[in-house]
Amino acid sequence: MAVTDRQEEPAPPATGIARWLDRWGTAASFFWGFAEATLFFIVPDVIVGAVALVAPRKALRAAAAAVAGAVVASVALFAWANAWGQTARAAIAAVPAVHPWMFADAARGLADHGGVVMIASAFTGIPYKVWAFEMVVENWTLPSLMAWTIPARALRLGLVAGGAGLVGWFGRRRIMVGPWLVLGVWLAIWVAIYVEYWTRVGL
Repeated sequence: MAVTDRQEEPAPPATGIARWLDRWGTAASFFWGFAEATLFFIVPDVIVGAVALVAPRKALRAAAAAVAGAVVASVALFAWANAWGQTARAAIAAVPAVHPWMFADAARGLADHGGVVMIASAFTGIPYKVWAFEMVVENWTLPSLMAWTIPARALRLGLVAGGAGLVGWFGRRRIMVGPWLVLGVWLAIWVAIYVEYWTRVGL
């Protein structure tokens, strides 16, 4: 009897931007995670999702790298805020879309609910750096700051990596043929998210 089933054709090899993300995306996620946790203003979800779309096997690795970058940043923030105090606060407040009310809300949330409030902070619109600064000025220890940083960053990054990774896995053949198209859509989604966010909270 003739065999009629055909094996699924493998995805084309990664080229161009897809190859770069496959090779360097995890490292880029680490540095992006560090930068956004300090003075950068675009979340590392952007690079983590891009990696997940074109290299889904590395999706969780990229998310973990971004979390690790934030943990390293928490050490830098702890030292910076302790040494420079209001100068550090002023630098953080100068980051686009960071406002004085965010510091007050973060301080109130930490006082009312403790470190667990940082986990929910992934969806509140108050940047991680604000929460970290308030933890330092309220005399939280460095181990506590580092410990709460992990779930605070991992929750949303894990969801982004998982969701984009599934899209990348099931659509990998088409994505590899035209990675710029899917990455362009991904970037357009984030532009829309930031336009809405900046409109709501102000720059």
